[in-house]
Amino acid sequence: MAAWLPGSSETQRCRLVLLRHGQTPYSSQGKYAGRADIPLTDEGHRQARRAGRWLRDADLTAAVTSPALRCRQTLDDLTEELDPGSEQPADLPVDVVDNFIELDFGEWDGRTFKDVHDHFGETQEKWFTDWTMPVPGGESVQAVDQRVHRAVTELVDQHWGDNLLLVSHVTPIKSVLRRALCADSDFFVRLHLDTSSISIVDFYSDGPICVQAINSTAHLVDGVE
Repeated sequence: MAAWLPGSSETQRCRLVLLRHGQTPYSSQGKYAGRADIPLTDEGHRQARRAGRWLRDADLTAAVTSPALRCRQTLDDLTEELDPGSEQPADLPVDVVDNFIELDFGEWDGRTFKDVHDHFGETQEKWFTDWTMPVPGGESVQAVDQRVHRAVTELVDQHWGDNLLLVSHVTPIKSVLRRALCADSDFFVRLHLDTSSISIVDFYSDGPICVQAINSTAHLVDGVE
């Protein structure tokens, strides 16, 4: 049985294909990565190209990206693979939206998870369980959730009938999925998202939201193209 069926033939859909950026030096070393403008690793570029090949049949009509370098590089690599018959990147309209940037990790940015635990242990433990608590010198998960919700609402209202690619980060993508699944704030610490993973959420004009995929990494398996 389908999770949901359109209420009428006039119902419109907006599909968001949520792509976490490819691997970075920070993600490969277990470091918090917020506003630091770090590039992709060679593996991250490879992951992005594989995502592009995987999404060739997704009928993407436009793309939206976080302003972070790692997201913009991911999108650039991906668009080079969308059209196999062309020597030029796919001509995909692109918008850069500031509200899709990662949580500001403040004093934790660039530090390993272990280092933060060693120096901010009690604060870190409280932060894991209280989404209203900001990182020292940074932002709270709730603040990210609110700005992402505003951005997604505006985006969907402008793109009924479209299949949109959104290249972003762990916390913003979790925010979209959390609201789509009507989950509580614990969702942020209970879900893992791999680099270059794909999640898909369908929004319908008569109200419902349907999650089609979460953290799919099939395109990263060796031998799968």
